[in-house]
Amino acid sequence: MQKNNKEFKTAVAYYRFSSHKQNEQSIEGQRRECEQYAKNNGIKIVKEYIDRAMTAKADNRPAFQRLINDSGKGLFNTVVVWKLDRFARNRYDSAHYKSRLRKNGVKVISATEPIPDTPEGILMESLLEGMAEYYSVELAQKLKRGMHESALKCKALGTIPLGYKRGADGRFEIDEAAAPTVRFIFDMFVQGHGNAEIVRALNARGLKTGTGAEFKTNSVYNILQNVRYTGLYKYENVEIPGGMPAIIDIETYNKVQTMKNDNRTSFRRKLEGRTYPLTKKLYCARCGEMMIGISGEGHGGKYHYYHCKNRKRTSGCTTKNVRADRIEDVVKSALKNMVLDNDTIISLAEKIYNMNNAERDYSMLDALNSELHEVEIGIKNILSAIKSGVISRTLTNELARLETRQAELQFSIQQEKAKVPDVTQEQIECLLYVFREECANARFDDILFDTFINRVYYDENDLVIWLNCKRQTIRTFTVSNRYDRI
Repeated sequence: MQKNNKEFKTAVAYYRFSSHKQNEQSIEGQRRECEQYAKNNGIKIVKEYIDRAMTAKADNRPAFQRLINDSGKGLFNTVVVWKLDRFARNRYDSAHYKSRLRKNGVKVISATEPIPDTPEGILMESLLEGMAEYYSVELAQKLKRGMHESALKCKALGTIPLGYKRGADGRFEIDEAAAPTVRFIFDMFVQGHGNAEIVRALNARGLKTGTGAEFKTNSVYNILQNVRYTGLYKYENVEIPGGMPAIIDIETYNKVQTMKNDNRTSFRRKLEGRTYPLTKKLYCARCGEMMIGISGEGHGGKYHYYHCKNRKRTSGCTTKNVRADRIEDVVKSALKNMVLDNDTIISLAEKIYNMNNAERDYSMLDALNSELHEVEIGIKNILSAIKSGVISRTLTNELARLETRQAELQFSIQQEKAKVPDVTQEQIECLLYVFREECANARFDDILFDTFINRVYYDENDLVIWLNCKRQTIRTFTVSNRYDRI
């Protein structure tokens, strides 16, 4: 108990739980304990910081970082937590951030672990933090070992791909209701349809992904490259041919991969080591035909151009060839100055951040957490029965099965959470600034143009760029018909 209550006038509370929507009551329980502690010790809680579905093994927790930053404003001198492991499960992070708080005149107090402000108290606090860290590391190691053993038995771990389900023995089984969708996707691609066409066909038929959502190009792409559909069981570093039933034969899968590679290379024409990154982007403003990359000899050696495909046809387009390096530099300069200026980067980072948060799909996490909750209830009921004297082989076998499933679900939840990482707006801004600086590097031209450009229209008198965002048009400037001006 704190003897000098006057030392603490105002405080904030920090609450956290690890699994997304695992149990909102967890926050309520922490709040009740902390508020009672504050009341008993004359502490006034003026603000709450809450991190939901965030692990304390890392420090990249938004509310936690706001708390640390706010500690220097002189608004509070105490942080109340339910237990010390809510603050951090890493002793280095704990010591580092407590040191920062102390410099700002702020102290961390555990509502349920009364620690005296004495040398013995410091030792006790260090011991509690060490135990929390040990528990976290030990649990991770046990889960990893358990998952590896389950993988060797070809158990259905992690996210279940569309077309499969978990059988009674815990292994993959074909979901006869969803498997035809997977075959339909592969068949359409083999027939020459692109991902966007496949998505339209799937959604028009009302077909859904494994999470019940509409299809997007990314979901089709992921299905087409998933080798597990051939029956190859894969989990981390475990690969077992025939470890799961096949939905797609290996010949079809290999054909799809070959076609995907051919499609990628066809988007960029390469000649003698020279890539033309505006291929499929650059069009003749005079006749509307695509301009392609060619090379030719001149007085200064070999030159590379973009050439209107209609120039040598009977239509006789009069648009002259344009030097590849010069028009590419003009387009890059326009993008850098007009799209990647400071104000646009800040605005773009904000929109990307908001869009990322809006599109994060927690449906699989919710399903896993719901199943974990049911499993834990089952374990609790069996333990209660055993405690009351009801013991049988059937009961103990069921307990072992539930505990194994509990470990599998906990590991799957951690994996699923890793798929929806938190990225701050500041980090996005930093990446865009780096991206802008790399614009001068020709190795990044393909990425730069694919990211921002829908089409570029060129003739000797004008250059117009259409951006990918709603085909917004940027008219750069008028150029003369002299090649040295572009």
